[in-house]
Amino acid sequence: MQIKKTKENKIITPNFEEKLTWKQVNTGQALWTRKKSHINETEYKEFYKNFFHDDQDPIAWSHNHVEGNQEYISLLYIPKKASWDIWNRIIDSSDLPLNISREILQNNQITKIIKNSLTKRILSIFSSTYTQSNIQNISLDDYVSRMQPNQEKIFYITADSYLSAKNNPHLEKLKEKNIEVLLLFDRIDEWMMNYVTSFNKIEFQSISKNNGYLEKIFDNKTIDQKKSEQELSPMILRIKSYLKDKVKNVRFTSKLTNTPAAVTTDEHDITTQ
Repeated sequence: MQIKKTKENKIITPNFEEKLTWKQVNTGQALWTRKKSHINETEYKEFYKNFFHDDQDPIAWSHNHVEGNQEYISLLYIPKKASWDIWNRIIDSSDLPLNISREILQNNQITKIIKNSLTKRILSIFSSTYTQSNIQNISLDDYVSRMQPNQEKIFYITADSYLSAKNNPHLEKLKEKNIEVLLLFDRIDEWMMNYVTSFNKIEFQSISKNNGYLEKIFDNKTIDQKKSEQELSPMILRIKSYLKDKVKNVRFTSKLTNTPAAVTTDEHDITTQ
């Protein structure tokens, strides 16, 4: 830039407008405000590690947009190493008051409602074969009220989607007997059911796991069925010989009606989800 002086020793500078170029340095929209269908697994994990300053991936997460009397968005994470209150979470609500202390916020009525709603969502509200819908609006009290007279456990199945749960072959015989099954397809459900073992002293039972109680329910084989099993026992031996150590066992079951075979796990093993 050139600077000129006049005879009166006045400094004259050229007129110009400085142009600024702005560059966006973040991703813009907050991740939790986006639709779940628009967020992939890597984005959820990277956001968790950056936001909560954890170098490990979370075990699972639950992301929900809730509308009603109180509208809010919740994003809950389960860390590999549990924090003091187990969960890492983000709650976004326009109904919450601003510029107040944490103590007042914790005692706020809206905060209590959201807290109770989240607790119910995580531990008490499910889809089930009763409604044949992916809407999670079945409480455990509802389920228990519809249990069959001789039913001693709460049955459930975990899967990675509603359709996978709904079409699971382990449901076939239970549907025939009109026994309701909870359909669990949120990411946290598999982890949760390892710790939540009963409700009102009624035990939970995964229908995809080997269990003596399930076998007792299904053990009503006819004479013809027992005869068929004897005739087909050489086939079972051949399958075992072929699969070898890839499976623990191969056996006949009365749990299936339309599906020729299904994979199960032992009582205390991780399911096949």
